[in-house]
Amino acid sequence: MRKRFFSLLSFVFMAFGLSAQSLVFHECGGGETVVTLPADMHIEASSGVVTFSSGSKSVAIPLGSVLAVTFRSKTGDVNGDTQVDVADIATIISIMAGKGGDTEPENPDPQTPDEEVYTSCPDDDHPHMIDLGLPSGTKWACCNVWATTPEGYGCYYAWGEVHPKTEYSWAMYIHCDGSQETCHYIGSDIAGTMYDAATDNWKAPWRMPTKEQFQELSDNCTYEWTKQNGVKGMVFTGPNDSTIFLPAAGEWAGSTHIQGGSVGAYWSSTLDNDTPSNAWYFIIVPQNANLASGGRGLGGLPVRPVCND
Repeated sequence: MRKRFFSLLSFVFMAFGLSAQSLVFHECGGGETVVTLPADMHIEASSGVVTFSSGSKSVAIPLGSVLAVTFRSKTGDVNGDTQVDVADIATIISIMAGKGGDTEPENPDPQTPDEEVYTSCPDDDHPHMIDLGLPSGTKWACCNVWATTPEGYGCYYAWGEVHPKTEYSWAMYIHCDGSQETCHYIGSDIAGTMYDAATDNWKAPWRMPTKEQFQELSDNCTYEWTKQNGVKGMVFTGPNDSTIFLPAAGEWAGSTHIQGGSVGAYWSSTLDNDTPSNAWYFIIVPQNANLASGGRGLGGLPVRPVCND
């Protein structure tokens, strides 16, 4: 199975300006892993800079920098020297600064789909292209972005953003100036662009589905609300009897995960041109699947990628 990936979204301090005791790795699905740091780890803040130090080593990071990074480790030993110390903090900051190096994380192997297409998800080597026999020839991924199973919720995104975060609101939306009225225009269809969470995380040819592709899915497939491996959601069966499962992953509203297990909502790549602060999304509930329009920055939704012929 693929290794699980984590986003470092925040540092937890026992006392700001005194000592940092742990790092908290927030998992996209809501779980977290806490990594205990050395007892002599020290943190100070002054002049807009946070300084981490341990023994003779220290590293500084501007307070305005984004404390977010995805990497392979669950132990905190990011640089692989078998110790968890300030050198790992330095490596994390280097990754955040985009300096690269051997420890710079890469997206997992599923960036490029296998050339084969399937009738359903065949194994744990995700993602797979599922051919539902749709008129357009669109192939659907077997799982959500960053999910490790077809039932996994994966990560959540604001529309046009490519990284998960801890709060979804207009104030935190990077494509506006703090309010719904100040939304920036980033295109009427962001599929395959720098704003596409599927393309950014899994690379081409994966992309977000358009509004029309979601409509094609619901028009040409039968669908049934069910429970798969203990997870509620909807199975879509194509004209050729191939299937995909969309979990009822709910959404993130503000800093709260809501409606998991009762509603599924998935971003399309299509802007609502009549209300440019909105984008189209696909919603599944028991007995129904349809399109709706909602605030681009107000909610965090998962993404189910597609490949186009």
